[in-house]
Amino acid sequence: MSLFDIFKSKPKTPPERMPDGTAKSVTEPIEGYTLKYHYHDVEGTRLGEIPNWAKVGNKVILTRVKDDEYYHNAVQLLLVPQRKRFGYMMDDKTKDMVLDYLDRGDKVVALISSFKKLKLEYSVRLDIAFFKKN
Repeated sequence: MSLFDIFKSKPKTPPERMPDGTAKSVTEPIEGYTLKYHYHDVEGTRLGEIPNWAKVGNKVILTRVKDDEYYHNAVQLLLVPQRKRFGYMMDDKTKDMVLDYLDRGDKVVALISSFKKLKLEYSVRLDIAFFKKN
């Protein structure tokens, strides 16, 4: 080993989870399931203010909204761990795919990738992964 070897930087292995315990990536393996698809920056919307405790990297649960006069086959976004409604999925193609996976009992994992302030609402972007049961 030479003197210059001391100053060479070694690549660091990224941690499995962020320091606060949130998942680092939606593509983390799930036992008994196979990753099928992964989408980055899927659009959602949030009416009203962004909660102070919401941040990029938070896990989001996607659930079907029961049909009523305003929503038909909507997918709501629930923040973890509070499980409070945070917004809705806007992209129809991805929304239909989420509903198909949920109806079959497969897994859909989502993390907040970004927020953007619009005129009357906030745009929320999600990273979403679809896992099929083995």
